[in-house]
Amino acid sequence: MTGFRAAAWGAALGILLALTIACSSPEPVPVPAAPASAAPAQHTVADLCAALLAYFRGDLGVVDLQPAPEHDLSTPLRIAGRCVVAAGSERVGSISITPAPNADRTEVETPLYQRLEGVSGRGWVSDVRPYGPLTFLLYDNESRVSLFVYESAARTATGPLALTDDQVRRTAEFGFEVARTLASG
Repeated sequence: MTGFRAAAWGAALGILLALTIACSSPEPVPVPAAPASAAPAQHTVADLCAALLAYFRGDLGVVDLQPAPEHDLSTPLRIAGRCVVAAGSERVGSISITPAPNADRTEVETPLYQRLEGVSGRGWVSDVRPYGPLTFLLYDNESRVSLFVYESAARTATGPLALTDDQVRRTAEFGFEVARTLASG
């Protein structure tokens, strides 16, 4: 027998001897129980729509809204999700979540988008109002959130929606919060 083979046989015999001794022990060997944990809640398109409706109605004061989801409301947000809210036939806002594994290093380099400062994540905004929507690209928790606000279609109890700078910042924070809570499962 070569030295390598002898060493391999010696190791195998050592393991076999240890197993034999362990198995013949009069004391039972305790096996740790698997931790009892509840399965994480699976978020759905309905959760995404509920969050968007609540934000538009509560924080922005938009009235006469209904969800106009592009997917079945029970569709899980495992990979991605999208919801639109509308007033009648006009789109007022939308939000979508997609995975972005490199969210912490993502840069948006286009003249249409400006970096958002003073927010809790990495974000950019494109403001082409009144000709188009206010568009947010937000990266957080390995997710990308695209959020659109169509001011020209949104109405409040006092008239047309006109977002202030503070509301723009809060809308970005809403998107980050969606990423942190709904995109996780």
